[in-house]
Amino acid sequence: MGIINTTLISNSALAANVVVDKSNEESPVTNTITSSTDVALVGTDNKIDTANKTSVSGKQNTVTQSDDVNIIGQGNTVSNSDRQNVIGNNNKAVNLSSGILIGDYQKLNASGESVIIGSLSPAEQEVGTNEQGGGSVVLGYHTVSNGGNNVVVGRKARSNGSMNTVTGYNTSISGIDGSFTPMFSSAYGSLNQIAANEEGFDGDLANSVLGSMNKIANSGNSLALGAGNRINHAFTGLDNGVYTN
Repeated sequence: MGIINTTLISNSALAANVVVDKSNEESPVTNTITSSTDVALVGTDNKIDTANKTSVSGKQNTVTQSDDVNIIGQGNTVSNSDRQNVIGNNNKAVNLSSGILIGDYQKLNASGESVIIGSLSPAEQEVGTNEQGGGSVVLGYHTVSNGGNNVVVGRKARSNGSMNTVTGYNTSISGIDGSFTPMFSSAYGSLNQIAANEEGFDGDLANSVLGSMNKIANSGNSLALGAGNRINHAFTGLDNGVYTN
C-alpha cells in the first residue's frame, strides 16, 4: 500500500489533499484530484473535481462541483451538491443540499434535507418517477418518495404526491406523473392505495386509509377503515379543517 500526500494550488489557496491507495509501478491506480481543497481519498479509480472538504472511501466514485461531501462505497456519483453523506453503491445525486443516503441504486435530483435508507434495483433507478424527492424520510427496499416532503416507510411503499405519510407493505399514494397530488394524505397497512388518476380533478386532498387492501380513488377528505373497502369520486368539504379561521 502506498500513501501519497499531495499539495495543490487552487484559486490562490493552499490545498492539502491526502490520497491513500495501493499504487505501484506494476499496478498503477488512477485516482484523480483536480481543483479541490481539503480532500481525503482512500481507494482506487476515484475522480474528484472542484470538490472541497470532501472525503471518499471506495472505488470508482465521482464528485464534482460539490462541498462537504462524504462517500463510502463504489460507483457513486455526486455533483453540484453540498453537505451530502452517501454510504452504498451506484447512487446518483445531483443538485442536493444537506442529506443522508444509505443504500444502493438510488437517484436523487434537486432534493434537500432528506434521509433515504434503502435500495432500489438497477432497473428501478432508471425510472424517472423513482427519483427521491426533497424534504423526505424514506426507509425500506423499493421504497420511494417522488413528490417530496413525505414520510414513506415499508417495503415497496411509495408516495408520488407531496406531504403524505405512507407506512406498510406495498402501500402507495400516487397521482398522475408530474402532479403533486394527492396531498395531506395518510395510508397505514398492507396493499392499500390512494390514487388520483383523472385529469382535471384537483380535489385529491386529506384522504386516510387504515387497514389492508383498501382503495380511495379521485376523492377528497375521505376515510377507509378496515379491509377491502373502495371509495371512488367522493368528496367532503374541508370547511372545518385545520385551516379554518
